[in-house]
Amino acid sequence: LLQMMPSKARSVVLYANDGQYNKAGVRVLLPETMDLLLDLAVQKLDLPSAARLVFRTEDGSVVSNMDDIQDDDSLAFSFKEPFKPLQEAEPKTRPKGSLPVKTNNATKKRQEAVFSSLASGPVPAPSPSAQLKLLLQDAGRLQRRYRLALNTRFQRDNAVQIEQQRSMVAVG
Repeated sequence: LLQMMPSKARSVVLYANDGQYNKAGVRVLLPETMDLLLDLAVQKLDLPSAARLVFRTEDGSVVSNMDDIQDDDSLAFSFKEPFKPLQEAEPKTRPKGSLPVKTNNATKKRQEAVFSSLASGPVPAPSPSAQLKLLLQDAGRLQRRYRLALNTRFQRDNAVQIEQQRSMVAVG
């Protein structure tokens, strides 16, 4: 009975064949047959289809039988796709037409001050010169509105007078 058991259980790390072998793989004990290993990979890696090919992630060589697998090997599983080597992390890119955002400590402090003032309560009153500017803008709006109303009233009164004159001429 002791002769039938392997002297040491071997473990391997399973990966999907997506070129991202630097993320966490799934460590499993090596089963007895290649079919069991393929089924285990489908189950543990949640592959979309049955695994048919096994690659060694270090060099991309195809593993065809259990004797080719060493303890602590990293294996990539695929349906039919060829081996995908380790992909380097892609540099972060900005959307086309956008400008780079440069932040330094001074910018960060200003942003924090603005956000903290917004969160802390009411906005402080504007300076006297800013208040005067706002009053003059409001006065200009009011003056334009008054002129428009006055002009409209004058036109309406004129229209009423003209209508009255026409009705008097028609009666007379």
